[in-house]
Amino acid sequence: MKRIIFLFSCLLFLFSCDLTIKNDVTTQYLVDGMSNGSLALYLQSNQIFRLKGTPGTVTVPIGNSDLSKYKKCFVLHVATGTTQATTVSSAIIKLDGLEVMNTSDFSNNNGERTFEICDIAQTSVITVEVRGEPGSFIEIWIEGKLANGGTFVDERDGHVYKYVKIGNQTWMAENLAYLPEVNNTSSTTDPRYYVTLYMGTDKEEAMMTENYQKWGVLYNSPAAMLQDFDNNTNPTKIQGACPTGWHIPSDDEFNELAQYISEDNAELQYTRYPSTLSCCGFWTGIGRQLKVTNGWNFMRTTDDYGYLIEGLDRYGFSATAPGIMNYCPDQYPLGYDGPTGRVAFWSSSSTFYNSERRYNWWHLSSWEASMQWYCETPTGYGFSIRCVQDN
Repeated sequence: MKRIIFLFSCLLFLFSCDLTIKNDVTTQYLVDGMSNGSLALYLQSNQIFRLKGTPGTVTVPIGNSDLSKYKKCFVLHVATGTTQATTVSSAIIKLDGLEVMNTSDFSNNNGERTFEICDIAQTSVITVEVRGEPGSFIEIWIEGKLANGGTFVDERDGHVYKYVKIGNQTWMAENLAYLPEVNNTSSTTDPRYYVTLYMGTDKEEAMMTENYQKWGVLYNSPAAMLQDFDNNTNPTKIQGACPTGWHIPSDDEFNELAQYISEDNAELQYTRYPSTLSCCGFWTGIGRQLKVTNGWNFMRTTDDYGYLIEGLDRYGFSATAPGIMNYCPDQYPLGYDGPTGRVAFWSSSSTFYNSERRYNWWHLSSWEASMQWYCETPTGYGFSIRCVQDN
């Protein structure tokens, strides 16, 4: 029998008598994913299911998420529209036939309900019965806490980051968001910090944007590395912009990540682009394993090698798509390229181009299933950073 714990002291619900109700938890778990109080343990959560329910009845399977990487209990969210035209008049939700919620009034609780559910399976189904006017809806999603992950605090600014252990490595499960200042001009020699699509210079304003909160910061290589130094060891010795105890990954460390996933998926392998392109290579199909399951604007279904492109996020790396800050004056103006369609991560490994050190980078995109490696890119580009924990 599913164990479902009621997380609000609210008398608006009619529950089956089989349900266990926990009345002493009064913390509100907000729809925007932020939490406080006793539900802070769900801060490091991944979404495994989402449904938008409109008037009518529908039964939907949980899907193909790898539930083995999550802890036993999950959080089920229910939120309705916030205007009279979008708020449903009543809703009944069942999990594997067991009634979770039956209510005719969302208005007294800001249209939000949150439950803890345990022991769900890939075969589980959710049944949603919604009554309301055309245009009304409820949204339902389930989040789980990774069994091999957690959170840590960057002491420089108090920012809380998720992390995940993949093989013998521990990676940040989100992009670095350290922002000492924000810039709208380019440089190949001085540090530059960018927030996707923000062209101002007010740091506090930039940090309030949705793009900063979703995608973190884009750094040119002087801001990322904070020194002119090459290191391809595993682990690397370049802390760069990362918090204390973490560092910029080298090519060897990216390759170790890809190799671990490849060994877990025998059909995936490393391939170098044609020999005329000595600064390009890719791990077939690895990108799909690293991308989040939503938030990417996929341009096609399969890549040129026949691999499906959409994200699986099987290992909790949770790669999002902030795009990049272009810097190529003879070809492109300074500006953001590819929000929702691509992400590039700096490597601490470098190559020389016309006696200039240029750091390498790794790329995921909405048009490829692979994880790609590049070098000889101008230092003025703005890319994301994923830090790796020191050993």
